[in-house]
Amino acid sequence: MKELTNKIITFLVKKMQENGYDLGKTKLQKLVYFMQESGIQMGLRYEIYHYGPYCFDLASSIDTLDATGVLKVTPDTTGYGYDIVTGPFAETKNLRPEIERYGLDIDNIIGKLGNCSSTDLEAMATIHFVNKILRERNKETMETEVLKITRQLKPKFSDADLSIHLNKLRKMDLLTSRSS
Repeated sequence: MKELTNKIITFLVKKMQENGYDLGKTKLQKLVYFMQESGIQMGLRYEIYHYGPYCFDLASSIDTLDATGVLKVTPDTTGYGYDIVTGPFAETKNLRPEIERYGLDIDNIIGKLGNCSSTDLEAMATIHFVNKILRERNKETMETEVLKITRQLKPKFSDADLSIHLNKLRKMDLLTSRSS
């Protein structure tokens, strides 16, 4: 499963480059989170962390792919964050056959979220994660409850900002909740 996950990550990075979108560690974490939540099974386990849903195994995979030259992870020129591109040993031409069945799903996520900032993705992924946890606990999740808990986890976002992000998720068909 890890080999397939690494190929999916490499393909995602390649597609982001082709579309001219920037990509750093936080943004990659959130895009992979939404890919898995959209049905691309990678066996990754996420938990809430500093910038929303985070997977330690994914972080380790990114570091390994960087160390082996499949990805190139460099500090951002602004001094904040990282830039991720395919590295010299990325066999991007050979990725497609094994992940063909995920191509449309990956393109869909990139189309919906690829141009979002890492800050916007932090808010949207946290809203999604909170909604998912609440839905696992009880069948009907009210948006007000999702927003309240998200605000407690992410006080840097205003109520208005979180509502905007929740509505974006709903419009993109990435969130299932009941309006309140």
